[in-house]
Amino acid sequence: MAESAGSQPESAVARVPFDELMSRGRALFYRLQERDAVEYLRAALDRRPDDLHARYLICLAAQMHSDERTIEQLSVAAQEIDPHDSYALACEAVRFINYANYQRADQYFEQAIGRVPNDVDLWFGRGMLFDYSGDHLKAVNAYLRVLALDRSNVSGHICLGNAYSSIGDFESAYTHYAKAKELAPDTDNAHLRLGRDFFFGGNPGRAILEFRQAIAEEPHVIQGYFFLFAVLRNLHKSDEALDVYSEIRKRFPDHPDLTGVLFEQFGAVQDAVRDYQQVLARNPDDLDTRSSLAKCLKDLRRWEEAIAQYETLIQKEPTNSEAYSDLAGILYSLGRYEAAASAAQKAIDLDRLSGAYTTLADALVMLGRTETATKTLRRRHLIQQQAWAEYQRKYYGGSPKR
Repeated sequence: MAESAGSQPESAVARVPFDELMSRGRALFYRLQERDAVEYLRAALDRRPDDLHARYLICLAAQMHSDERTIEQLSVAAQEIDPHDSYALACEAVRFINYANYQRADQYFEQAIGRVPNDVDLWFGRGMLFDYSGDHLKAVNAYLRVLALDRSNVSGHICLGNAYSSIGDFESAYTHYAKAKELAPDTDNAHLRLGRDFFFGGNPGRAILEFRQAIAEEPHVIQGYFFLFAVLRNLHKSDEALDVYSEIRKRFPDHPDLTGVLFEQFGAVQDAVRDYQQVLARNPDDLDTRSSLAKCLKDLRRWEEAIAQYETLIQKEPTNSEAYSDLAGILYSLGRYEAAASAAQKAIDLDRLSGAYTTLADALVMLGRTETATKTLRRRHLIQQQAWAEYQRKYYGGSPKR
């Protein structure tokens, strides 16, 4: 959800008073800059460790980025501080959103809002809950409440637009997307947002119109070109798609870090490889780009090149379980069973929930170690059972505190 950033140096944040830290953190959160928001909110929490409002806002940001560990830590601590506080209840609500127990989450939000009926942050969290649960009409009502309390809430307008789009009211969706753009000119174009709604909603004709309008209004913004390129390619309009591709290369020649990610996202993997290689030529220590390049090379079945990238990645980041797992799969495909088994075992040693168990078992079978392979699969089954039991425990949790 984050769109842009511009955080202050840590030393500067440390000198900001608590109330201003909270104010800036909230402002950044509702301008779609969650990561920067968290920097201020954590600084506020460092200043006042018992502040439950800061904890709740960090929980919301963590939920947006699927950061389960942060949600769990903050929610548990909130219960220890004051389990009856509205923000402690809201932290629990976010925790249950994360476990997809939406009924329990809503019980907590209902209690929290019952204590503080006009709190923007609580209503926004409840809107997020309804987004996750798929109850878009309730999401509309929750975000309308947010905007009744704060008309200039940028995220409120965007989320309300998303909710309207989900129930088929595209005119209202556009109205709120446009209002968000008016309030925050650095956010996405309203036509780009609406185009994405049509794109993912299976209406390519309307999507094309919206993407073309977005490009006409903001020709310097790259995302509209990529979405237009994708929808034209999906419709097998090769000549038009090629024209858009040429325009991308002409307009954005100096941003391979950005074009690489977008080419990969939209399935133009060969182009992504070329751009990622340019980025790594400038900065060989960019591990995220190296990981993306390795995955693209794997997808293209350029095995030896992919192996070289994974080996370099592992050398620079020896705790990367996913890299070991991917490497094991490639080595198995090439018939290098001993090396595949070794890489798969390393992946499992680093992460007991790794997906490398099957690769390890298959490699062991090919090496004639059938008994060890069987034990490996039994271990995977046991760990999956334990993980499921732990999830069930967290899912059901305790009863909401009255």
